[in-house]
Amino acid sequence: MHLAASTSDYLAGASVLVALIGVIVAVAAAVYAKRSADATDEAVGMARTEHQEFLAELRRHARFVLTLTAQNEGPAGVVTTEGSVMPFRLEVGLSNEGTRAAGQTTVNVLFPSRYRPDATWSGPQGGPLEAMASTMATDEMLHDGVSQVEASYLSKVLPRVGRRDHGVLFGQFGVTVPAPGEPPVLVPIRLYADADELANDDKPMVERVFRVRHSQAPS
Repeated sequence: MHLAASTSDYLAGASVLVALIGVIVAVAAAVYAKRSADATDEAVGMARTEHQEFLAELRRHARFVLTLTAQNEGPAGVVTTEGSVMPFRLEVGLSNEGTRAAGQTTVNVLFPSRYRPDATWSGPQGGPLEAMASTMATDEMLHDGVSQVEASYLSKVLPRVGRRDHGVLFGQFGVTVPAPGEPPVLVPIRLYADADELANDDKPMVERVFRVRHSQAPS
């Protein structure tokens, strides 16, 4: 009888132990499943956020605003001087008003090929900054309002144009000034800039025709 009772108690205790182990395993499995679900939700959330940031970055673009003026320019783009030859100096403005900085940016200034021999980038008051090899021929044509004009160009590569940057470049070449009674010399100029960070349909360009005349010419 004592042996039977001991065996029964042992079996009962073992059953309780097995049941307890089962409960512990079930709780552990539930905790693990909860943590796995939380980790999965967190991973999905992070992936969603990264994807949204990636799409937002794709929608950001640089946007260039270009300006083109001539030193001593008056109304209607008229530039006057008293001499017979003048250093025609251009001021090129480039700013980025977009939502993304631009990396490597190419700036091209097209001018009549007849001025190519001494065309160069310069300082604000003149003086060449680069060799004349920076000028190159192009198949593009300029129009001075009267006829087509063969063109060459000055090119400069900027390493970066950040948001709200306002860069200024200067270029120059010699122009023969007409006598006081002669018509003004027409100088067509085309400016454009390009970078990979611009929107595909955004190709900023400025075209102007300057008029060089003698300061003693009748207005």
